[in-house]
Amino acid sequence: MVSTPAAPAPQAATAPPPGPTKPLPTPRRQLTVLGRPTVTAPDGTSLRIRRTDSLQILAHLALIQDAINVDPYNEHLYQRAIGLHGRLNNPDGIRTTLRTLNDRLRQLQAGVSERTRRLAAEQLAEIERGEANAP
Repeated sequence: MVSTPAAPAPQAATAPPPGPTKPLPTPRRQLTVLGRPTVTAPDGTSLRIRRTDSLQILAHLALIQDAINVDPYNEHLYQRAIGLHGRLNNPDGIRTTLRTLNDRLRQLQAGVSERTRRLAAEQLAEIERGEANAP
């Protein structure tokens, strides 16, 4: 009987860690912790940041706008759109979305909630101060 050598066991491929791992300009450096990007400030504190990709934000906004066309009185959808316009630093988009919601709710003899008005005001203020999450 001729014995054949056993085939080597397949080795599991190791995937690179998720997210970017390139260093950012000093004094801050980007690290990846559990797949979530963080920024380490000069004093050693870490702040979680969201990776923002303008194409992903625009795609999400397009889906929200399609949902608004299906359900034009759903205030939660308008809140999401306002937040996305804020992340895109688009004050006109925030104002237009709020105005459209106001017009649609007026058809139902209802008004925009204080929460939505506050969200829009906060997003506009962040853009004006230059604090918005620019993609």
